[in-house]
Amino acid sequence: SLHDARPICDDVLTATDLLEGLARGTLTVEGRLVDASNATLLALATLDGVEVTCVYKPTAGARPLWDFPDATLGLREVAAYEVSAALGWDLVPPTAWREDGPFGQGMAQAWITAPDGGEMDPGGGLVDVVDRGKTPPGWLEVLDAHGAGGNPVTLVHADDPDLRRMCVLDALVNNADRKGGHVLHGRVQPDSEPATYGVDHGVTFSED
Repeated sequence: SLHDARPICDDVLTATDLLEGLARGTLTVEGRLVDASNATLLALATLDGVEVTCVYKPTAGARPLWDFPDATLGLREVAAYEVSAALGWDLVPPTAWREDGPFGQGMAQAWITAPDGGEMDPGGGLVDVVDRGKTPPGWLEVLDAHGAGGNPVTLVHADDPDLRRMCVLDALVNNADRKGGHVLHGRVQPDSEPATYGVDHGVTFSED
């Protein structure tokens, strides 16, 4: 399964090392994220004996959108990473553009592993849907809705500085697709400290 993806390496790599591996390493596809709306593949990027587990999104597998130019979603993901890196917030996992790959050009992004190595918690433990009136202490309510079977629920999130920064990042890159499931909390490398990341930035930098 995808959460059993092999670790990146035994040594902690710098962001530059990660980007180099993602951009130039030989890509080997190991699986597919079947729930994704576009072709989203689990891959290994291997360069000089170092393996970087990553998400590979080939341009050829991106569905056209009426409100975004064709064949640009992967480039927008790379641009969102560059903005996050320039701010020094590192909210977007290292992301590089590939001119080549098993299915052609596309973007490659470092894979985020859950802190305990198990299943990734949707919303990174920072975003949740709870029964109406059951908002955890200190959490903020976003909106009320109805869940399965018409059950009243509330979308909530933690009052967390990383989420505040993510909101600012989303405003800067004009993100049209922030979802709770796009918020992850985990490690970009086995020995790195767990951190909060945002993923899926293909529909950013809209002209509208």
